[in-house]
Amino acid sequence: MTEETIRQERELGGVKYFLCPPTREGSKNPCVILIHGEGLDHRIWNTIPEGLASHDVPCLSVDLPGHGKSKLNNYSYSLSSYVEAVMDIVEHLNYRNYVLIGHSFGGIVALMVAASIPLRVSGVVLLSVSKSFGYARSLLKKFHKDVDDAVRFLINKGLAPRYRTEGKKVLEEYLSEPTNLEAFIKDLEVINKVVDSLLIPSLKIPMRIIAGDRDNIMPLSDSEELLLEFPHAEFERFPAAGHYIPFERPILLISELLDFLSS
Repeated sequence: MTEETIRQERELGGVKYFLCPPTREGSKNPCVILIHGEGLDHRIWNTIPEGLASHDVPCLSVDLPGHGKSKLNNYSYSLSSYVEAVMDIVEHLNYRNYVLIGHSFGGIVALMVAASIPLRVSGVVLLSVSKSFGYARSLLKKFHKDVDDAVRFLINKGLAPRYRTEGKKVLEEYLSEPTNLEAFIKDLEVINKVVDSLLIPSLKIPMRIIAGDRDNIMPLSDSEELLLEFPHAEFERFPAAGHYIPFERPILLISELLDFLSS
């Protein structure tokens, strides 16, 4: 997961975010905010920010509190804190409107932010998102019992076969860092606390749900269940993609996001 020099590293209240300005001044496109999933950080987005910026779309990826380069400071490992951190950035930057892209549990954060400021959000894209997150309890037990076994589970279940070799190196290296491992476990605890009582907000704004057909962590059927909550949403199935779509299919994802923005 490489980072290009176009990214501007910024900080707000201890939370790091990485802004890629549009290549053309005066762009009227909404600002895209990329929100990573449980236990990860901005690096999961791979080349997505630069790809969008090259099409005159301002884009930023955020490290949620306690993840990646971000500190907790006055935040905590909680859904409400993650939402608050993203909203603080929204208010600080003050673009006219935003499109929120959330991966896995980051999709729930995106929905909560959109529900809090619906007049500022013109669209939401959910990647590998479910309402149930049924895997979280068993995965948390795996991490408490045997970290190596838990990482193997993520690799074998989360990555499509064609990306498994490269993805294995990325996930193993990432979770070998103690702070990243702690964030992953904390996020699983957060999910287990909220998922049974999670009330998905009712949103009428444009929405697209994207799922990988080789995702064995969040099966296709789980993502399709979200259509019951958002019948107006468009649904796209990514072939030969697992749970980590931004890393596995970045070119296809950039194309899909540009199509969503243009529509």
